[in-house]
Amino acid sequence: MLLRNARDIEFHALRAWESHRAGQAPEPWCGVHAAWPRPAAAAARRLAGQANWARGQDLLWIVPGTTLTQVEAALAAAAAHFEGLAPAWTVHRLALEGGKVATVTRIETGRAPFVVRASGGRLETPWLEPGEAKPRSAMRLDLVRLFTPRAELPQVEVLEASLSFYHNTQPRVRTTFRWSADAALYLIPREASRLVVPLHRFRVAVELPAAGFMGRATEVNVTADRQSPAVRVTESAVLVEGIGRLFLFTTGTTERADLDLANTPARLLAEFTPAGADFAVTTTAELRPEKPEEGGTQAARWKG
Repeated sequence: MLLRNARDIEFHALRAWESHRAGQAPEPWCGVHAAWPRPAAAAARRLAGQANWARGQDLLWIVPGTTLTQVEAALAAAAAHFEGLAPAWTVHRLALEGGKVATVTRIETGRAPFVVRASGGRLETPWLEPGEAKPRSAMRLDLVRLFTPRAELPQVEVLEASLSFYHNTQPRVRTTFRWSADAALYLIPREASRLVVPLHRFRVAVELPAAGFMGRATEVNVTADRQSPAVRVTESAVLVEGIGRLFLFTTGTTERADLDLANTPARLLAEFTPAGADFAVTTTAELRPEKPEEGGTQAARWKG
């Protein structure tokens, strides 16, 4: 996913940081580093390897406890080890909880391949895939993938969304709250060919940033809009042949009893990975708090 502006960068960086703190793996293109890689030659090799793998996908490197000046200097030192061209970058300051700060470096990879000067004066095209500890030299298959364009991902807009938290009334379970979220999505394909999205590749999460809560839906149901004939839902996939709407209904639970739900803004995150794509399409909706229904189990609700 291309990051369009500073708000996109901040949102995805904070999401990656929260996943890192919770012990969860962030998106493969968004990494948290305990410190900036050293020496400069090693940083250049890692940067080039990940940028070559990304094939046009922007990367985010998050490094806590660093300043913009420190990271700019480290990037300039790494750029000196590239042959011909280094990736373009921008560096942003990221405010964390407790007054802590981090830097977020957005790395543009659209001009790959990137080549670095290795020991002995030789040139190398590094390659670094998610899960690999160190970069390696690219093999022929990697280079074939490098020059194979990615499928154009569709544009997605959240038309409307709602979220409700309910007090749990089921006995003998540890759940404190149940929640449900609905969203209407508007899809705009970028290619003329049919887009296929397997149903098991839909993911939905809700966030209460002020309360430090993020919960992933345990059930996601997808239905098509009858007035959008170009979007169909089968038993196993969504078939998109043109612009149209589809609807998500999701549910989840949490055992947290300390959640302060009163007047707390919420956020809904929906993502899906089309067949043949390496990255997910993500979209978000900011939700405003509303007064919950009286006389029932609803503890809080939001709309956006």
